[in-house]
Amino acid sequence: MRRRLALSVITLLVATSPLVACGDDPDPIRSSHPRADLIGQPIDSGFRPDTGGFAFANFDDRAYPQSFDTQAFLDTVGGGPRVCVDGISDPCVLTEEATIFAEAVNEARAAGHCEGMVVYAAVRHRLGLEPATSSLLPDERVVNAIIRAFSTMLLPEVQSEGRTWSATSLADKVAELAAALAEGRLEYGMGIYRPDGGHEVLPYAIEYPEPTLARVLVYDPNWPLVERFVDIDLEWDRWRFSFAGNDQATDPWAWSGGTADLDLNSISVRAAALEARGVDLAPPIP
Repeated sequence: MRRRLALSVITLLVATSPLVACGDDPDPIRSSHPRADLIGQPIDSGFRPDTGGFAFANFDDRAYPQSFDTQAFLDTVGGGPRVCVDGISDPCVLTEEATIFAEAVNEARAAGHCEGMVVYAAVRHRLGLEPATSSLLPDERVVNAIIRAFSTMLLPEVQSEGRTWSATSLADKVAELAAALAEGRLEYGMGIYRPDGGHEVLPYAIEYPEPTLARVLVYDPNWPLVERFVDIDLEWDRWRFSFAGNDQATDPWAWSGGTADLDLNSISVRAAALEARGVDLAPPIP
């Protein structure tokens, strides 16, 4: 599950809901992105879900005993007086604000860990770590790392970036993805939303079945080791995604939406946010 919230590092503020953005008439493809020239060109980063993704599926908070506890909090956002009562970190008693943050993470985990699996897989690919992600088992280290990666979606920098991207055109988002993927970088996760929730996938290539239809190939934690895709209609500024259909092209229950219902989430933004708090995104990687 992916969630849009307005949060400070510790303080929980107001939840926001995505809005559908659509018009009566199609607009021509418009992009103010500096790499708009990449739109229409097939791009492939070299990543593949059957090696770079997990062989086990997305899981909810009942699957394993681990949770986002005090130690996970300290490992993710560090200590200090805003985190531990009286600034004492050994042992740390979480402040009220920190407790609210931890509770928000654990509440969001109830519906799954797609965000954590996407971030974890992307970081392992970026660092060129062995063994292949597909060979990892859901042992204690791996599950803890996924939970920590998942929790970063509630950092204010990550939430702010998502809101910024949701306000841009789908063409700009495709151009940004293309620019990163053309360099072989898995820089962005993709958040897709509907009124009752959201999901996170990892884009790794872009194809064009039609001149104005960008097919973004993604690693989807709900579908281990297989190729899934998000279709983006650049003329109508609309997207379509088969969340649960075996036949993606004909799924009658496919999710769909406008540009406000799709955002990008940078691995670099997460890493910088953690670095600013004295924490490195790399340590949770086995």
